[in-house]
Amino acid sequence: MKKLITCASVILAVCAVNAASFVWGFGAGDYEDINGNRDETYGVYTGGKAYLFLGTVTASKSAFDLSSATLVTSAGFDTDMYTYGYQVTDSPMSSDVVTSKAAGQAYSLILVDATDKDLASYEGNYVLYNGISTQGDIPGATVTHYAEFMQMSNPIAASDWATMSAAGPTPIPEPTSGLLMLLGMAGLALKRKRV
Repeated sequence: MKKLITCASVILAVCAVNAASFVWGFGAGDYEDINGNRDETYGVYTGGKAYLFLGTVTASKSAFDLSSATLVTSAGFDTDMYTYGYQVTDSPMSSDVVTSKAAGQAYSLILVDATDKDLASYEGNYVLYNGISTQGDIPGATVTHYAEFMQMSNPIAASDWATMSAAGPTPIPEPTSGLLMLLGMAGLALKRKRV
């Protein structure tokens, strides 16, 4: 039993050493949806969900490419801070996925206009921001560092949104298939006429 407790303690210590502190999110404090709408109570758009990925996410008209990125966390709108994400710099959060507090880490922020959809098969409106992290400091007798994965400079306006649709264009049948369908329909019409 002592060996199990010792092993568990070592594993927890290793996890604690590897987890780095960070803040993240869209922090400009001014958001509107793709139609320029805002929540009446807060004066900004509050109906979305934000995601933080380490690495670079790209998007096409039909899908996100998440293959070179790792999901760290997600959050809805924070009504106290008026932000999407977690931006309490005097008490940063931590994750085993984030292992460095240093500047220069590639990251992606995604804001979608739904709170319950899977990004792997997402259809709808989104804002995608790719950036490079900076390092923040908490002053004190011993300075504490944390990573910043933030987009602070630009508010999110209606023109910043893009739309993703998983359904591609309707396939057009090849000419032979079209002819066969017409012949079949004509045959049915002739058969019906004789009866």
